[in-house]
Amino acid sequence: GMWILDISDPFHPTPISNIFFPDGFTADILVSDTLVYLVNWVESGYYYNGRGLWVVSIIDIQNPVALSHHPGITKYGTFVYHKNTIAREGNSVFLIQTKAATFDSVMEIIDVTKPDNPLTVGALVLPFSPYRIWVKDSIAYLATTDGGLRIVDCHNPSMPTEISSLLSAAGGIAVRDSLAFIAGNSADLYIYNI
Repeated sequence: GMWILDISDPFHPTPISNIFFPDGFTADILVSDTLVYLVNWVESGYYYNGRGLWVVSIIDIQNPVALSHHPGITKYGTFVYHKNTIAREGNSVFLIQTKAATFDSVMEIIDVTKPDNPLTVGALVLPFSPYRIWVKDSIAYLATTDGGLRIVDCHNPSMPTEISSLLSAAGGIAVRDSLAFIAGNSADLYIYNI
């Protein structure tokens, strides 16, 4: 679920409202104007209806309203230590639902032009476990614990294509200008010119 807090006094945050979803736990969240994009994850290798992308209207912050739910194409839950993650660029949300047991992870590109009717336009199956995703200029950077940084060209959203990779493990990613800041597997920080 999601809580909205008033943090005008950061020492005493005040709850304003909340919204809960059936099955699963919120793993990542993005806010854009009056819309919130959340991704849920579920434990173990079980199928739950609550997994995937939720789009929430916060036009009235006292009463957040779920506009849509897009479970995605992944059919099973994730391991507890591999939560799902999302990124957004333009009218596209990049949803990663990580693998469980012998199932692969999936990166979906979802068109959210109509927030009440998100549509998958493309997907890439990955044999890795992405922790974080960053998207810049239609290139997705996926920090995976077991495959390093995977770089995916999404200029054609219906056919995302992996174009290169770096390192053997990555726990986080941020991009600024032409620099990628990559959290390594331990206390390492790598900076690459991309």
